[in-house]
Amino acid sequence: MLGGLLAAQLRERGHHVSGVDLFEGPETAERLDVFVQANLEDGLPEEVGGGFDIAIAADVLEHVRNSDMLLQQIAARLAPGGRVLISLPNFGHWYPRLRTLFGIFDYDQRGILDKTHVRFFTRRSLLRMLRKNGLEVVTMRVTGLPIDVVGSRRPGLLRRLVTTIDGLLVRLRPTLFGYQFLLEVRPQAPRTSVTYRRGADSSGTTRMHHPTPEF
Repeated sequence: MLGGLLAAQLRERGHHVSGVDLFEGPETAERLDVFVQANLEDGLPEEVGGGFDIAIAADVLEHVRNSDMLLQQIAARLAPGGRVLISLPNFGHWYPRLRTLFGIFDYDQRGILDKTHVRFFTRRSLLRMLRKNGLEVVTMRVTGLPIDVVGSRRPGLLRRLVTTIDGLLVRLRPTLFGYQFLLEVRPQAPRTSVTYRRGADSSGTTRMHHPTPEF
């Protein structure tokens, strides 16, 4: 949760913010309205409450073994019409593919192969997990390499060139060059099956049966 920095920005905009993290930074609790220190491997704690308009799982799902359970619990805490914002790294990116191809797969200190990651997702496996847990995608974006991976934070010709080329490649082949997925998802609406049965009664009119919900 980065010490509650995102929460502080949301509170400045008038939102009531609740958060869960395994570790509590020195100013975390002050930046949230409700803070619960807990391990999400054990599920979403009851103390967090429910009825949320927005739930944010920013770089969370790749850190828990049972991502399916956590997604289900998050969705269950949403208010009607609520959404979940998700960000997580793309294991289909060329970097882990290349590492695996040459047999040098290993963990890094940060990035897609961060040593704290216990789950890895491609676009296909991510969308499959969402569908399986009753969620549908509202919007989905793919980002390129983060600035700190490219190099110096100071503007420079090389940095701008690399960033521009990377952006073009992401648009061309998002599953290969996309570094991270950003999604807005919501619980799927109940499906309905519509069946019409035509038949003339004694007066010659046509009977039409109403659709029945299918869960």
